[in-house]
Amino acid sequence: MVSEQTLKLLAFPDTWCEGARMLAAQGDPEGLLPLVAAYEQPFEARRRCLLDAMEALQPVSGAHNIFDNSSGDQRRMAVHLMELFASNEHLSRLKAAVSDPDEIVRAQARSALAGQYQTPEWEATMISLLAHHDLLTRAQAVKSLARRGTQTADEALRARLTVEPDPNLKSEMDRIVSTLK
Repeated sequence: MVSEQTLKLLAFPDTWCEGARMLAAQGDPEGLLPLVAAYEQPFEARRRCLLDAMEALQPVSGAHNIFDNSSGDQRRMAVHLMELFASNEHLSRLKAAVSDPDEIVRAQARSALAGQYQTPEWEATMISLLAHHDLLTRAQAVKSLARRGTQTADEALRARLTVEPDPNLKSEMDRIVSTLK
């Protein structure tokens, strides 16, 4: 359990590191959410100690646990953790998150997907999202795959261009596909 004292330390940048060290030393994954909340504060300050503390608390499995057992802003924060600590292990949850009922979770998931390691598994996930019902998700998949530059990604973009229903995205895809080898 995160103490009130630790939460107070995480409220301001000048005491973040002290609070982060306390949470890391406790080793309790429940400390991940307060660390992400501190990380997201709009202060101009170094955040390395917060990231180090998150890393000490097993952020990959912790993000999955939070995502699977929470709702609303906690799910969004779990997705943000997945963005901060990229892993192929996140792909199935991120794919699910782009269909979350909460638009803020969906937007965070699109961002997190774009920031994952570009592995063959990631590429397959992004290719599958080319057919997603949500236009913003399809657009993110197009943008991400266009940067990938593999034959598989290029072929998927060419194939999707022929069936893309949105005229604006289709126009963008046509521009992208015309530059492919």
